[in-house]
Amino acid sequence: MTGHALRPATTAVSIRDNVKIGGSLADGAQTLAGYLLEAFDFDHATWIARMVPVADGWGEVRPPVTA
Repeated sequence: MTGHALRPATTAVSIRDNVKIGGSLADGAQTLAGYLLEAFDFDHATWIARMVPVADGWGEVRPPVTA
């Protein structure tokens, strides 16, 4: 099992009720769990995230830190 660092919350795009919202909706010390997915670009990753059903809350897309 490996970990992947994510860029800061300022680079995030949040999705709530299938609507894109710029920035992170997380405030304070939140726990982040997620999936690393392969997409053509950031817009494609955001589109994929909009297809994931979320019962209560929101989804967030952040680019990974690359070497």
